[in-house]
Order: sequence, then C-alpha cells, then structure tokens
Amino acid sequence: MNDNSENKHREVSDMKIKEIGEKGIIEIFQTRFQGFSFDMSNVLLGIQTATGIHEDCAVIDLRNDLFLVITTDLIGARTHKPPGMNDYQFGKKAITVNVSDLAAMGARPTCLVMSVGFPEEFDSRIVEEIAEGMADACRSYQVPVVGGDVNSTDDIILAGTAIGLVPADQLLTRHSARTGDLVAVTGTLGDPALYLKILLEKHSISNENRQALAKRLFEPEARIKVGKDLAEAKILTSCADITDGLGWELHKIAVASKIGILVEEEKIPTSDAFKQICKLQRIQQLPLILYVGEDFELLMTIPPEHLEDAKKICSTRGIPLTVIGSVKGEPGEVLIKKIDGNIEPVKKKGYDQFVESKENKKQG
Repeated sequence: MNDNSENKHREVSDMKIKEIGEKGIIEIFQTRFQGFSFDMSNVLLGIQTATGIHEDCAVIDLRNDLFLVITTDLIGARTHKPPGMNDYQFGKKAITVNVSDLAAMGARPTCLVMSVGFPEEFDSRIVEEIAEGMADACRSYQVPVVGGDVNSTDDIILAGTAIGLVPADQLLTRHSARTGDLVAVTGTLGDPALYLKILLEKHSISNENRQALAKRLFEPEARIKVGKDLAEAKILTSCADITDGLGWELHKIAVASKIGILVEEEKIPTSDAFKQICKLQRIQQLPLILYVGEDFELLMTIPPEHLEDAKKICSTRGIPLTVIGSVKGEPGEVLIKKIDGNIEPVKKKGYDQFVESKENKKQG
C-alpha cells in the first residue's frame, strides 16, 4: 500500500459511519475486493467490475447463453418498518425488496434464501405473522424460499438473497442508455413517500386517501412480470427500480451510461390522492418524488422508435408507462424542468439510512 492510500485509509477511518453513509461503506468494500488473483472471468457485473458498482445485482455468466443474477437486501424493523405497518406486511416487503432488483434486470426469479433475526424476548406470534407475509409474497411472485439462517438479534432483521436467470441477450442494466433515448417510468410516483410524511407529521386526510396511500407504502409490488416482458422484447437501453428516490435513480443511470438526462416536472405521473393531499396540506411534491422513494416502479430509457411497443407491453399488464424526459446534456448531469419553466439540477441524493435529513428520514 502506497502513502496516498494509507493516508486515505486513515482519513476514512477517522470518520463516523453516519458521516460516510451507505455509499461510503460500499466504496470501502469495493476497494478491499480489488486485485484478487483467482479467475473471475465469468463475473460480468460485480463490485469489482467497472460498471457493476452502479447495479443492484451481480451477474455471473453461466457460459451457456444464460446469466445468473444475484441480489441481496436487508431490512430491519427500526429503520424500515414505518408506523402502522404490521408484521405480516413487513414479511411481504422482505421478499419484494429482493425480487424488485431482479425485475429491473429482466431476470426471472428462481429462488431466495432468507436469514432472519429476532430478539429472544419477543412473542412468537411476530414470527408467525412475518413468515405468513413472506410466504404470500412468494406465492405472488412464484418464487420459493429454499433455505437460510435464524439468529438472536437486537432488532427484527430480515435479510434475503434472491437468485434469478435471464437469457444473455435480454439482460437489462443501467449502463447502456444513449443520447436521444426517452426516459420513462411505470405507474405513479410519490404515494409511499407522501404517506410516510403523513404518518410522521400526523397530517389529517380522508379514510379513502389513507387506504390508497397505505397500500402503496405497506404492501409495495415488484414489477417482475412487466420487467421480464420488456427484457424479452429487447427494446430498452437501461432500466432500474425506484426504491431510493427518482432523483438518485436518474443519477445512477446518468453516471453508469455516461450521459445526461433532462426530465420535466409536469410529466411525472402522480395519483389523484397525491395531488389532492399535497394541495390541501401545502406539501411540496417534488422532494417526495425525487429524494424519498419506496415506489418500486421501473425507470427506463427507450429509443423513440420503440416507445409504442413498450407502452403496449406495459398496458397488457395493466400498468401505465409515462415518458418524463429524455437523454440529453452533459455526461453525469441530471436536470429537471420545473413547472414554472426554470431548469434546475437534480441533487445526487436519495434515501440513506445512515444519514438523517428532513427529506429522506424514514423514522421519527
């Protein structure tokens, strides 16, 4: 190790985890996993590869025109279980967060392994409810849990690893967007973030709106079927799932693909409940959409000539597809045209459980 790397190592080591955040932690592991002497030629995407750091899944070439796609996600009750979410819903979410990463890469889920941890003094009913939620989510996505581990922990911890398969010519990534592509999203954005804000700040809303928003936050759905359909059609140039905020996901694609992106605020699709509540409560819409997340919709880039094909595929699954912008501008730059006509940079930020902020804090 040279002097510069030693100094950098000492500098990072002197910082608190909350100061370096989630992205800083990833960078530490990335540097430690470089320079292995054994053969890694079948690792197409991983923390060691040039573009793998921008993806949520690792990709292994099985060398028979088939790729193995692997992802992992961990949720804990203190940081990922908002007020009002029951244990059954928490169990469902543990499956959904893993399967959603596979959906964004066009992979078909084949199995999961789950490691779970519970405080030993908790009632066993909690285990039963979480297990039932996980099982129902597995039935919905048609993917089995085939094993895992159980431990005694200080918090309820649900850690999953999802494994999927995708034909070599159908893999979706973040790093192939091209200038001139259209930027589009499935569904509507902002409902989960808005309901989280309502819960934490105790806003008053109608029962009808409450039920609609609660469903989006407490029982999100991974777009696994439409992701697979779009991958099979071979019409997308990039794809991601929106879990950490639209702004952060746009930046990931921009950096990975070395392109610029311009989106328009007035084109971003939101639900009637979202619009109504934000207007009545005088809540700013854009920060919720850009920097909080939990939507579990797909963000993609599409060549203009394939837009109608993509819309038809999504419509067949009962999911709207909306163009919100285009690939243009300086590499790595993400801009948004506001409703008033002003163009502003989108901040490179999203939900980070290690860093507290008024815009992305998930627990009060």
